[in-house]
Amino acid sequence: MSPAARAQRGLSMIELMVALVLGLLLTMGALSIFLASRSAYRTTEDLSRVQEAARIAFELMARDVREAGGNQCAESVRTGNVVSERDDAYWQNWKHSLRGVGATADFVAPALGFGTAAGTRVSGTDGLELHSSEDLGIYLTQAMTAKDSALTVNAIPADVRANDVLVVCDFRLVSYFRATAVSGGAIEHGTGGNCSAGFTRFTDLTCNDDKIPLEAWHLYGANAVVGRPRAVRWFVGNNARNGKSLYRAVLYSGGAAPAADEVAEGISQMQIQYLSDGDNAYRAAAEVADWSKVKAARAVLTLESERKSGTGGEAIGRTVTATLSLRNRNS
Repeated sequence: MSPAARAQRGLSMIELMVALVLGLLLTMGALSIFLASRSAYRTTEDLSRVQEAARIAFELMARDVREAGGNQCAESVRTGNVVSERDDAYWQNWKHSLRGVGATADFVAPALGFGTAAGTRVSGTDGLELHSSEDLGIYLTQAMTAKDSALTVNAIPADVRANDVLVVCDFRLVSYFRATAVSGGAIEHGTGGNCSAGFTRFTDLTCNDDKIPLEAWHLYGANAVVGRPRAVRWFVGNNARNGKSLYRAVLYSGGAAPAADEVAEGISQMQIQYLSDGDNAYRAAAEVADWSKVKAARAVLTLESERKSGTGGEAIGRTVTATLSLRNRNS
């Protein structure tokens, strides 16, 4: 065969098959590297999400725990309460500024039990309720002139409304009352929702107006502070994606429990133990005899990634522990 003919012959079938096999091997190698890299990336990403969820959960929870029992009024000042419905109100007893509920116990007043719908609490998980007074930035600009005078204040935030339970205080008296009307720069505290329209340091005579001397009514002066009691609940709940998340709910004025906010996803379990003054061991909620003596809580969160990106095809799981200390309780 002439050189010109050999130059025009092309590849043989064997040569073509060898080329295809070599190309396939190179493609499979590159694909294997790509899949391994993607799997490693997903594992790293999910692990980062789990760690970030734990960090966010503990950071926000610790902030609420530190504020438990805090208020804008001095601890030693006498306290009066004129709100009509106050016997079982969550906000009236600051000794219970922190209270835990065990894995089988419900939140009470207002009740929040277990459920399966989104935002409801997961059975078998602990919960935590924290009480404090919210600083609204409100203070009196004028002194009261009569026992039923409206509180003339500097400004009223938009979320402060009629029927809210508020607290007003100075260096002599702390008074809980229900706002019967809120308009402009005035907060009314009439008998619609209160057993008395006035405040007195004769707290043993509260709600017995006919027995209180005229000079015994306490008229708050300018610069007296107005705040709002609140409770914050932390619990593990079902989310809208058929998973579990850590939730936070804020309660005002003893009404029905509001919709909870999802804080961190992938948290399937929360276990909390408590350390009391004079005790050398953390104890479960059912073993705490006096919540006013609790000074720290140890929370253990169990987290799982949403995707099954672990090395064995399972979800990435972590158990994280943090100790949360009370620092701002007036009880």
